[in-house]
Amino acid sequence: MTQAELESRLFDIAQRKAASAGRKFGQGAGPDIQALVGRGAAQIVAIADPVERSSLQKEAEKQIERLIDLMIEETKRIPGYPNGLLGEQTLHPALLRFCPCRPFC
Repeated sequence: MTQAELESRLFDIAQRKAASAGRKFGQGAGPDIQALVGRGAAQIVAIADPVERSSLQKEAEKQIERLIDLMIEETKRIPGYPNGLLGEQTLHPALLRFCPCRPFC
């Protein structure tokens, strides 16, 4: 799998996870998450050992879902947070709880 394919796959997983909660990424959070999965994908494809690379890819797929779960939790902590949205107000506090998390941060 190429870096671009893996990045697309990870972002799709993140979008599907958000959609399963009736939410989509805002204009700020979407590009930030895209950049995050891009960095993760680059680290994964750089691994020479195919077994380690495959293992880290599977872990990354689980972890990106965990990040979205953390963002969803943050919506409940922000009074009046818009339904249907996952934005920067939820991403940044979620990242504080998420990182460090290989290969993303």
